[in-house]
Amino acid sequence: MKLMKEMVTQKGLKKIITFFQIFDELIENREYTILCESDYVPSTCCKKDLKLQAIYQYLFENYSEEVSINIIAQKMGMSESAFCHFLRKYNDCSFSQKLTQMRVNQACHYLSNTELSITHICYECGFKAFPILTKLLSK
Repeated sequence: MKLMKEMVTQKGLKKIITFFQIFDELIENREYTILCESDYVPSTCCKKDLKLQAIYQYLFENYSEEVSINIIAQKMGMSESAFCHFLRKYNDCSFSQKLTQMRVNQACHYLSNTELSITHICYECGFKAFPILTKLLSK
């Protein structure tokens, strides 16, 4: 936690070094909690509502891409504001929070069940993390 707080104010190479120190601590730490069971299946909390199921299905099929509220609202035949209101009513969270939850759940699944690198998993799950780090890793 201390390193994460320090990283917020750091710049340049020092920030990247701290980032790797955090990963080193995570790798060395043997105390952990499983966040996602190995038989992960996307959840649909309201099976009666076909529109909500369609939204979840679309998000699950496209979470690795850039997902726009405008595009998904159009696909559901709703305005952006109606879509956001509809999703919040059934989820008690925003569109971006729901999308992030799906991405994190899928990342947990990949981490638990594959040997993919963290960088690869980030991209597979739609997280376009740390552009400067990506440039360094691709060299």
